[in-house]
Amino acid sequence: NQVFASALNQVKCAELYAEHQDLLNAGRYFARAGSAFATVNAFHESAKAYEKCGDMFAALKGEFFVEAAKHYKFAAMHYINPKEKEFVNYISMFEKTLKSYEEAKATGNINERSYILYITNLYSDVQETLNRNGYYKEEKELYVEKMDYIRKGYRLDKKNFGKYIGMSIWKYSCIYGESAVLWSFWIFMQLLFFSYLFRSFGLVVKEGMILSFGESMFFSIDIFATLGFGNYELVSGVARFVAAMDVISGYFMMAMLITIFTRKLTR
Repeated sequence: NQVFASALNQVKCAELYAEHQDLLNAGRYFARAGSAFATVNAFHESAKAYEKCGDMFAALKGEFFVEAAKHYKFAAMHYINPKEKEFVNYISMFEKTLKSYEEAKATGNINERSYILYITNLYSDVQETLNRNGYYKEEKELYVEKMDYIRKGYRLDKKNFGKYIGMSIWKYSCIYGESAVLWSFWIFMQLLFFSYLFRSFGLVVKEGMILSFGESMFFSIDIFATLGFGNYELVSGVARFVAAMDVISGYFMMAMLITIFTRKLTR
């Protein structure tokens, strides 16, 4: 194949530049070789070329750390291509990518905001590749880490502080739509809390009688599911306010449940 042969020649040129300590041109030729190999689905060779390209730029340090990270990322994604699935090499490249971005931040070549943007883009690209190739557990872990970085980015900007609070609630209520167990725990705690309020403060009566704890739990479930009050009676404006809060939080938690199911179905 002509393209494959051309890519091999570019690798040889890159190695000659590297021997003469011309790391910049060596990196450029390795990058060209990686791109050429990828066009003919030679993903292993492409990953190797991109890895060497990253090594050249990383050795140049300073402003080249970002370039090194970019090519390490390409190598990582090619190592988990369906044809190769070299997962150990993928992990190594992913770690090199993270390290290169950290070095770029440490040397002052990118600021904290840019660092977070680079990392979230890295996670998004690799997450998509993992999902496409059937690495669902690893994709899930990257998704959670990516959302943590996005949340951290919102915290840095006072204008987005509301989004930071919203994402924090999303995280601790269901881990960004990934944990049905955590969601179930908070549902139970919510029902228990409102049941306690209805029972302890006599906010709801049935046929003139204050509800037992079991009945107050059923009432809380009833309005949580927005089925109506039935023959229960709210005794005051405070009772109506508490019931309204129960309904609103129920809507919120149902939205979380839809998110959980959606992520699992799409995966």
